[in-house]
Amino acid sequence: MVIFKIMKTQILKIVTIYLISLFAGILFGWNSLAGKTADINSEIENAAGYNLQYNRNALQDTLEYNVLNYYVELTLEPKVKRLKSRVEILVARYKPGAEVVLNLSENMEIEFVSIDGNRVEFKRAGDNVRLFWKNINPDTIKIAAEYSGEPGKNKNFFFGKINGNQVIYTLNEPENARNWLLCRDTPSDKAGLQIKIANESEFTSVSVGTLDSTYIDKTTGKKVYSWSSRYPIATYLISFYSAPYISLFDSYKREDGDSLELSIYGFKWHEEKFRIILADHKEFFPIMEKYFGKYPFSGEKYGVAAFLWQAGAMEYQTISGFGTGFIDNYPQNVNIFVHELAHQWFGNSVTPKTWKDIWLNEGFATFAEWLYLEESGRKTEKDILSPRLALEKNPHLLSGQIYGSEDLFTLAVYIKGAWVLRMLRHELGDEKFFAMIKEYYKTHRYGIASTSDFQEVATKFAGKDLNQFFEQWIYEGLGIIELKTGEMKSVKKGDVYEVLLPLSQIQEEEREYNFKLDIGFSNDGNSQIHSFRIDKRNEIIKLALPFKPERFTIDPNHKTLLKVVE
Repeated sequence: MVIFKIMKTQILKIVTIYLISLFAGILFGWNSLAGKTADINSEIENAAGYNLQYNRNALQDTLEYNVLNYYVELTLEPKVKRLKSRVEILVARYKPGAEVVLNLSENMEIEFVSIDGNRVEFKRAGDNVRLFWKNINPDTIKIAAEYSGEPGKNKNFFFGKINGNQVIYTLNEPENARNWLLCRDTPSDKAGLQIKIANESEFTSVSVGTLDSTYIDKTTGKKVYSWSSRYPIATYLISFYSAPYISLFDSYKREDGDSLELSIYGFKWHEEKFRIILADHKEFFPIMEKYFGKYPFSGEKYGVAAFLWQAGAMEYQTISGFGTGFIDNYPQNVNIFVHELAHQWFGNSVTPKTWKDIWLNEGFATFAEWLYLEESGRKTEKDILSPRLALEKNPHLLSGQIYGSEDLFTLAVYIKGAWVLRMLRHELGDEKFFAMIKEYYKTHRYGIASTSDFQEVATKFAGKDLNQFFEQWIYEGLGIIELKTGEMKSVKKGDVYEVLLPLSQIQEEEREYNFKLDIGFSNDGNSQIHSFRIDKRNEIIKLALPFKPERFTIDPNHKTLLKVVE
């Protein structure tokens, strides 16, 4: 997920986060809201609000059952902003009689719940729906329910408008699928999905996976789109968009002859951008597959859909949503499209075990942006990445630990998370690092993974203990390294110059960071880069050079998260 105006924290502390996000807009190139490429007086209604909901019920982590499949039928009533739904949930119980608690917003009125065709009692407490039944003991049960209501009251389900076009869509992350879907709303319980969306005939309804059929319901006159996914999906990634879209389709063809459908859904004024965006995705895919492995959802699709949340984008499985402004101003914000595509590997295929592990989504997707810039630089023979990395070494914006942060989606989770991967790449070297990334993905694809799972794979490829690395950068470290350098001295001894360079860690955090540091030494005719292990608060770098250095540069290629303080 990418957030531009509001880089979300737990309750969205508006003023502070808005100011930080302006800076983030500079760092990330997220300037798509500065203007329109089309000469349109856009009127956007009911799109600005977004309510972050993260009220985990501790009971959910200990319940002894898991969901195998969701079958969902939705009937949209845009004129009155209501939703009618029928849901069937196939549940495997690890223990006969094990308790089942599901999630659904109190704004949705439940008409009935049944298990294997028999109506059962249920009790509601907040967003929890507890089921009660007798004499039903099979290992696998089918729960069915019908309900209706106004899901938009929680500001995570939208009946909005832009230029007279009504747009219906959801924002689920982290635990807002429950606002419209009866489900077990946790990332750790992935399931199969079939979803039908019924809306007025002029609407196109887009969802995850493959389009199985479209038809007109003869009773209601509504047009029904039926989608399904052959791959497991977490509830926060179950979504749909419904609007009077226009669309364009293309395909990405691999060298092995395999082909993937690409699609984009937007509005008339977006049409000139469609071919550019799809063509660029055919450039993105080889980069992602080179470093991560084959696209996880081959045989289905990858699509882009316009929605009205102007603060960012969301990586729903096989069909990412983007605020209309990001499409309007493409390619100014091309990195956001790369970011959401990368989530198909990290987030959608490999899903975080808990929200404490969210950096495995956002850090990886941000790192993918850097890979894209790196590859683009090779192609154009221009260093595009270094200026970006230099900007993103701000200790005040990257404070706080990454793992288990109270604020799930801080800049530290995104940027510091990406720096963790870049520093790990420096520790392992490119060959081992990218082999490790592919192994991590291959091991956990279509499942869930925790930070400790990632550390286990990284340790295997590093061939050494990485506990200190993970403790200082992910589990415990609260900031970044701040370095102050002393005066460099050099003395000629024989054919070499013995060089001494004092270094001091001066960050407010008491921690002594242990890290690999590159330093470049040069004069007008010579230059060399050397790597050092720094593990003390105050150190003196010692080395011999075949030339007298006149200058030195700390971390010349931006491989370590540090700030040099003058």
